[in-house]
Amino acid sequence: LMIAIAVLAVLATVALPGFRSVIKNNQAATQANLMVASFNLARSEAAKRGVRVSVCSSTNLSTCSNATAWEDGWIVFTDARGTAGVMDSDADGSDVLIKVQESLKGETTVADTGSATNVQYQSTGLANAAAAFELRNVGCFGDSGRDINISATGRVSATNVAC
Repeated sequence: LMIAIAVLAVLATVALPGFRSVIKNNQAATQANLMVASFNLARSEAAKRGVRVSVCSSTNLSTCSNATAWEDGWIVFTDARGTAGVMDSDADGSDVLIKVQESLKGETTVADTGSATNVQYQSTGLANAAAAFELRNVGCFGDSGRDINISATGRVSATNVAC
């Protein structure tokens, strides 16, 4: 029994560092997919509804925070008046909240490298401007970082990058 416990302890010591990298990589992939899905949702909703749809960083999950750090969460909403970064909530209900994304779990940072606080899609599916985001986990190593790029045509892509 003591030999079996000793062998198990040695195997655990060897396997745990490798397993940690798998967990970090999966966490980064999941978080990047949440962001990509939100941008794709905004693009498809803009085309479907025939109005502008915006995605912006949000700390309270009901209004835009105008911050370039997106790890605290973001919202997707129709932007009928085209006031990107401002969700109009007047009596006529011109803007509609489509999706709320809560803050990302773990020690993750999402920085917009172009200093944009929002991305707006036109009814044609085109983005108002190209945007780029860097998603990194604390303790990131290897190629478990993610870069998320939005082209001016509105296409969203995520790539693995070195930390």
